[in-house]
This record gives sequence, structure tokens and C-alpha cells, in this order.
Amino acid sequence: MDNVLKQDKKEEIVLAIKRGIVELDGLRDKEDVKILILFVCQNSEVYLTRDNLTDIVRYYGLANYFDFATSVEEMVISRHIDCVALETGEYYLMTPLGERTLKELASRLPASVQRKALGALLKVTARIKRNNNISAKYQKTDSGFLVSLGIKDGDFDIFSSEIYVVSELCARQIINDFKIDAEIMYGKIMNVLTGDTFGEIKISQPEKTMDDETY
Repeated sequence: MDNVLKQDKKEEIVLAIKRGIVELDGLRDKEDVKILILFVCQNSEVYLTRDNLTDIVRYYGLANYFDFATSVEEMVISRHIDCVALETGEYYLMTPLGERTLKELASRLPASVQRKALGALLKVTARIKRNNNISAKYQKTDSGFLVSLGIKDGDFDIFSSEIYVVSELCARQIINDFKIDAEIMYGKIMNVLTGDTFGEIKISQPEKTMDDETY
């Protein structure tokens, strides 16, 4: 009976690994996973959502998803991190208790894990900043749908455009495409408008993470 249970558990773990839920490498001690979360929060220059934290932890397989998910919940309860609701969503911030804990226990986190975590944080931060500078929305009008598109660089508007389309499906498609390839679309528009006078115009894009989605 015990052998059957062990085999079932083994098959469950193998299936989880195939699905990418459990990583072969990474932190095994859940307390270390909590230190990792505090480390990421301390070094982030932007507010991080739960999805952002998940991307960072999973990017290099720093910890398995189950340990990460339970650690976040436990740390909110223990007041090491706070979940703060803002207009743009819910964000996880380190508390003074979390800061003191990290200061005492940061040495437990291997240097290789710290380097990978910072690398993943840079990639996710670049994506967050990029998404914050891209705007795409639509609204229904009497004659169809008005699609508004824009690219900003901080407080400076680089590009803005409004387009009328006849169907909501078309409006959604334009918005999704623009969110994915705003820089490429802007470059093509500018190349057409300038007649390639200044050569091909490009805006660099941050590297996409495994969980990039469009809405």
C-alpha cells in the first residue's frame, strides 16, 4: 500500500514538473523562499503585483509555485509584507518587520539566487515600465467604435492616435495588437509618414517573460 502511495506521489510530482509548476532546481526550504520574496520587494523600484512576483520567482526556477503561493499568504498574515489596494491594482510591499527580518537573514540566500532574482526583477521591471507607457482603449460611439492609442516616455507623449472602426471585434484586435507590438507599429507608421527619410525608425522593446498576456 505504501509503495502504491509513493508511486502515485512520484507520478504527481513528475506531472507537475512537466506542467512547469514544480521546478527541478531552486530553493527547497520555504523559509528561504520567504527571504527571497523580501529580497525582491526590497530591490524593486516599482510596486509589484502578485503576478509580477510570480514571474520573477519562476523566471529562473528560483522556487516552486506551491511554496511561493503559500509563502505569500503566510507573510501577509505575519505582517512581513502588506497587500495594498491602489487604483491600478493590488501590490505587495515590504513592512518594517519584513525589513528587519531580511536584514537578519539575507545571508541565508545564496549569491547565485540573488543574482538570478535581480536579473529576473530587471526584466519584469522593464516590462512594467513599458506597459505603463503604452495606452490602448476603445469606446462605443453613435457611428461605431473609437480606438485611442498612445505611447509615452514618462510625462512626454511620443505618439497618440484615434481611429474609428465599425465593429467591437476590430477594436479589440487593434488594441491587443498594439499592446503587443506598439513599438513596431509606431516605427512603421513613422517610416511611412517620413518616407524613410531618416531611415528605419525603431523603439527598443523589453524582453517578454513567459507569462506575458494581452487583455
